[in-house]
Amino acid sequence: MGASDMSDEVSELIELPPEIERFFSQELGSTLLIKGKPGTGKTIFALSLLKKMCEEGNGIYLSTRVDAMIIYKLFPWIKGTILDKSIVDAVRPRLSPVKGDKFQLARQIEYSDKPTFIRQLYNLTYELNRPFLVIDSWDAIEIFSKSKYGESIIEDMIEFARKTDVRIIFVTEYHEIQRVDYLIDAVIVMERDFLDGKSVRIMQIEKMRGVEISRGRYLYTLKDGIFRYLKPMKFSTRYFKRESSDLSAFEEIDEMGEFIKDNIPKLILVEYDVNTPQELPLCVLSPLMKKYSEKGKDVKIVRPAGIGVSSIKGTLGILPDEILRDEEMVKKIASKTFQEFKEVFFVVFPSEHEVIKELTSYSQLHLKFRTIDGTPLLRLIKPDSQIYHVEVDEREIKGFTKLV
Repeated sequence: MGASDMSDEVSELIELPPEIERFFSQELGSTLLIKGKPGTGKTIFALSLLKKMCEEGNGIYLSTRVDAMIIYKLFPWIKGTILDKSIVDAVRPRLSPVKGDKFQLARQIEYSDKPTFIRQLYNLTYELNRPFLVIDSWDAIEIFSKSKYGESIIEDMIEFARKTDVRIIFVTEYHEIQRVDYLIDAVIVMERDFLDGKSVRIMQIEKMRGVEISRGRYLYTLKDGIFRYLKPMKFSTRYFKRESSDLSAFEEIDEMGEFIKDNIPKLILVEYDVNTPQELPLCVLSPLMKKYSEKGKDVKIVRPAGIGVSSIKGTLGILPDEILRDEEMVKKIASKTFQEFKEVFFVVFPSEHEVIKELTSYSQLHLKFRTIDGTPLLRLIKPDSQIYHVEVDEREIKGFTKLV
C-alpha cells in the first residue's frame, strides 16, 4: 500500500463527533481547547482532527514536545497534511532530518516580543487555505510567554484566529476550569475511566459556540493510533436485518473468535444492564444460535418470566427448540454437569438478577452487555476480554470495535 493509499484509508477510519465537524465547517476562524490528563489521547485526537478536516498541506503543528522525525514515525499518515516545514519547534532548537543522513535545525518561533510572535504565526499561515494550527502543549507556551512578556498571550491568539480565519487547537494537560476556558470558542475534556478494571475513554463537550450540542458525551477509542468516536445506538428490532448478522463479526473479538472456533459451550451466560434493550444481546448472539442449530444441537434460551416470547422469536429470525421462561430451569441447569448437557443453553438475564451469580461458575462462555451514554458495549467475562463497542444501527449489527 502506497503512502497516499494509507493516508486515504486512515482518513476514512477517523470518525469525529458531528458537533466537532460542524464547528470546524463554519466559515470563520475559531479556537478549540482540548483538556485532559496525560495518556487520554489529546495529541492523537488533535492530529486525527487535522487529518479529517484540514486540506492537504494546510496543517501546522507548533510543538513543545517532539520534532518532525518523531511525529512522522508515530503518525506516518499525517505527513501529507502537515508538511515537514510546518512542524515548528515552539521552545528550543532541535535537529530534524533532511535528505540522506543529514540533519538541520528545525524551524523555530522567536519570543522577542508579542507582536513578533504573532507576526511569525501569520507568516506560517497566510498562504494556506483554511489553515489549522495545533499548539501542543499550550501549558508550555503560557509558561514561556509569561516569563518573557510578564503576561498571557491568549487574548492575542484568539484575536489572531478571528482576524485571519485560522482554526487554532490548543492542547493542555490541566483539567480544572481556568480563565482561558471562558475566552475560547470551544472546550473539550478527554478522560480515561475504568469499568471492571478495563479502560474506557470519554470525551465531554463543555462548550461549542455556534453549534447546537445534541450529545455532550461520547465514548471513543484510540485503536490503531487514530481517534474514533463510538456511535450511540440506533436500534429497532422491528426493522432488524437478520441476514446481515453473520458469525464472521465475532472474529473481531479476539478472545471470542478463538473460543467459538474450537468449542461448543453447553452453557452460555449473558447479562445486560438496565440501559441495554433486552433484545440486543439476542440479536448479537443469533448467528451463534443459528450455527449450533445447524450443527444439530438442541438450542434453548432461558429468560426471566414475564418477557414476551413472540418478540424474542421475531428478533432471532430462527426458532429454537424451546424458549424457557421459568427460573426453575436455572436450578435444573445448575444441578447438572457439563458432560450431562445434551442441549446448548443461552441463559439471558439482567445483571442484577440472582441467576447471574448462581450460574457464573457453571458457565463456559459469559458475556456482559452494558450501555453508557447510549453507546452499547460488550465484554467477555469468561474468557476474559477487553471491552468492545457493539456497532449497531437501525437495521443491523455491523461489528465490534475494541476500546483501546
